Amino acid sequence: TRQSLDDDSIDANLDPARKYFERSQKPSVEALRHIKAPVLSKQPSKIRDGAEKIIQVDAVGVNKEFTRINNGKLEYLDHGDWKKAVYHYRIRGKLLRIMDGKGRYEDEPERGFSFVDRTAFKVDQQLWHMNERSKRPDCLFLWEDPNQLPKYTPENWYDNGRIVLGSDGRPLKMWRELPLTISGQCEGLRMEAWRRLNPDIMVRDIVARMPRLTSKGKNLIYKDIKIPALANRCTRDRCRAGIKAWHPRDGSREKERRLMEMIPLEIQKQIVRENSTRCFRDLTDAEIAYIELGNKAAGPEAEADGEIKQAN
Repeated sequence: TRQSLDDDSIDANLDPARKYFERSQKPSVEALRHIKAPVLSKQPSKIRDGAEKIIQVDAVGVNKEFTRINNGKLEYLDHGDWKKAVYHYRIRGKLLRIMDGKGRYEDEPERGFSFVDRTAFKVDQQLWHMNERSKRPDCLFLWEDPNQLPKYTPENWYDNGRIVLGSDGRPLKMWRELPLTISGQCEGLRMEAWRRLNPDIMVRDIVARMPRLTSKGKNLIYKDIKIPALANRCTRDRCRAGIKAWHPRDGSREKERRLMEMIPLEIQKQIVRENSTRCFRDLTDAEIAYIELGNKAAGPEAEADGEIKQAN
């Protein structure tokens, strides 16, 4: 069954870009002129009320063989058939409002200052805390991958009968573990938790749910979030939490060796026996710095390179 969300349930007449300007700090017109615009398709989207100088990200890096504009509507070539489509950034505001109505996180995830640069509410993750060790989800304490989670093949994401596309023109998948939108400021440990719940989720699946218009200090910028940068964020936070990579590469194995040096022998035995690091603690900055010396060149960059090759 196709999964969709009803546009009509949340004022679909307002574009997410318009919603953003209504609810966030408004930069000056002069400041907007200095924002570096991305490369646009020949038929950029029409956004109301003069917002086109800000949000014109249609078809950035898109393979045009699979997308087209037909009678003013975006379409995607799906197994030989042209189907109605919509970019994820177009429905971010609507998705956030729908999920805001369902509840609030006990500990709000990191976010940007714009209305749309937020991680949408997800009820089964409502009690997650990333900074308070005792309230982290159980998966962030597992030492070895239990390989007990059921496998499934996610369907393409449909919204009101339209295939939802990332800014690269690839269809998004309905991963059960991921919120409908993810902030570009999302914590590395939160991303690690999603990928532990389902190792089939790749960093690029997380990137696809992030905004392209984001904040840097007090400025709005276009920012293509890079897979290696997020992989580094995950590795750094994983290291701080005192947990290892479940499917390590060469650099990760050296980091694991150095991590074990930090753990007293008796606690090591308990961790292995219980397959849990709850009996340990977060690492200090000095300990993290020592672990990060472990063959940094073969760390998360190698993992990210593998993802990029699979994506192409």
